[in-house]
This record gives sequence, C-alpha cells and structure tokens, in this order.
Amino acid sequence: MRTARLLQIVAISAFLAFLIAARSQIIIDSGPHSGLFPVNVKGKWGYINRQGMLVIPPRFDDAHGFSDELAGVEVDKKWGYINETGNFAIEPRFVEVDGWSFNDGLAAVIVDRKCGFVDHTGRVAIDFQFDAPAYFSGGLAYVQKQHRAGYIDKTGRFVVDWAWDRGRGRPFSESLAAVEWNGNWGYIDTAGRFVIARSFEDAGSFSEGLAPVEKGGLWGYVDKQGKVVIPFQFDQAENFHDGLAMVRKKKGPWSFIDTAGKQAISGAFEIVRGFSDGLALVRIDGKSGYIDVHGQIAIQPLFDAARPFFDGLASVKIQDRWYYIDQTSRVVWSDGYASAATAQH
Repeated sequence: MRTARLLQIVAISAFLAFLIAARSQIIIDSGPHSGLFPVNVKGKWGYINRQGMLVIPPRFDDAHGFSDELAGVEVDKKWGYINETGNFAIEPRFVEVDGWSFNDGLAAVIVDRKCGFVDHTGRVAIDFQFDAPAYFSGGLAYVQKQHRAGYIDKTGRFVVDWAWDRGRGRPFSESLAAVEWNGNWGYIDTAGRFVIARSFEDAGSFSEGLAPVEKGGLWGYVDKQGKVVIPFQFDQAENFHDGLAMVRKKKGPWSFIDTAGKQAISGAFEIVRGFSDGLALVRIDGKSGYIDVHGQIAIQPLFDAARPFFDGLASVKIQDRWYYIDQTSRVVWSDGYASAATAQH
C-alpha cells in the first residue's frame, strides 16, 4: 500500500513536470516579492524559497506570510515578527495580531481587546484604543472608537471623522476609498472629500482603474471620475486583476469580462477564484486546475483542492498531502505531513 502510494505521487509529479513543454504562455507578476513561503514540518513552521529549499528552519508554532519584509509567527502562544533571515525583528509578546501582516509600515495588534499599531521595530506607533482591527493603505486606516468612526493617519489623528452609526468605510485603493453615509455609498480621496457622489447601494474597491458598484440590485463598474463604464447588469461582480474580472448573472456560472465589459472567458469549467499571478483557479469534474488569461488550461485539473497562486507558487492537495507547485507545474515542495499553506496563510 505504501509503495503504491509512493509510485502514485511520483507519477503525478512526473506528469506535472511534463506539462512544462505544453503549457500556454503565462503572465508573471513582476511586483516585489519576499519569495518566502510558510511550511509545516512535523508540527513546526518554517519557510521555503521559490525553489523549495528550506531557508528558515521550522521552529514556530504558527507562521504567516511576509509583508513589508516581516512575517508574523507564534511561539508559546505569543506572536512576534521575524525578518527574511529568520531573526526576530519584534520579539513574541502579543496575544493576538490582526491580519498577521504589515501594511504601509504599520501592523495592527490587539492588547486587552483594543487595537493599536506597531512599527517595524515593535514600537507602539498608535496607542491601543480602537474597538475593531484595521490596516493601513494609502497612508490611512479605517477605525472605530466608541461612537466615532473614520480614517486616521499614521499619527493616529482622525483625518475623516463621523458618527459611528452614520458611516462605514473600506480601505483605500488607488487613492480612493468606498464609504457609506446614511445608507448610500460613494468614494472619498485621502483628504476626506467625496469625489464620486454617494449614489450607490454598495461599492467595492478600485483595481486597475475600475470599481464594482451596485444600483437597483445589479452591479456594474465605474471609473475614477464616477462615470459608469460597464452598465449595471450583473448579480455579482469582483475586482479586476490582469485585465479581467469575475462576474455572474442570475446565479448562473461565473465568467470573466474585460475592461470594456465584453465577455472574455467562459468555458466547460467552474471558475473558483479570480486571476492572481496570471492564473485563475478552476474546477473540472471535481478536480482543481488553472487557466491562463486566454482561457486556456495552463495547469491540468489534477488536484483534490488548490489555492490561488501567490508570489509565484500555489499550494495544491492530492488525497491527504499538500504540495507547492510553481507556474511551470513543477512540484517544488511536499512536506509529507498533510499540511502546507500559501503565503496568504
């Protein structure tokens, strides 16, 4: 039984490597990456690089992905942050860290059920005073404090301030943030000025110059001037990535549209997640695989479970074992203990 299992895994790995020659051209994300990924080895967490080499030994009780050159790790039920060499930049002292990642140079941590923010050295940059966790984007963070809510800057000063029961906000993206005021959604700039009128029933974040918005129970897309560039016609709509967005009509199958609103990809597969690193996760006959931006199968549907690509790798599951694969379909890591995670863990 054990020999048969080993032969099956070897055969699958060989087949994945064989796909390199036949796969379609993939658009690779060229943005800055840490290139480190958390893995579990016999119950302890460490990190591998993109080649599958274990570069930070497994010594943590839990571990999460790198962001802003630091990663949250747990030791003896306390959280701290390590740098890319595996050394502690912030010693473990927090019971809870929200999101486990730095954004804009600050990370949200929880002390006595209140949220505050620390910098890369562990210094408390903004005192523990907020009722709900948050993260910074575009230099601002949406927070709640007793009966106040709004956006603070990195000094903790409220830049946008309103009564809690009258407003809600999403993180800034591409210099704009979707906010609700008295039941209507619009967009503000980093000075707190409404630059797109509050005329929507719901609104998402901007991505690639467009944002999904809802009106009359249907979703469309607006540009940064508030102009409707893709009419309201979808029951569900996601953000654009790699020039494509997932949309759905009347509980039908998901498909992809381009930035002109034209259907770009649909096919004999179930779309599971949008594009990341140039690949989208799909399912065919109960198995998971990946398509490219042209709708062609890039990685064959061989997996019982899979996660999106992130920083060039994705974790996939065959039976009870998890693997990391790269965008050439090559298996770069298998810990053999039925546990692996993406850098988004």
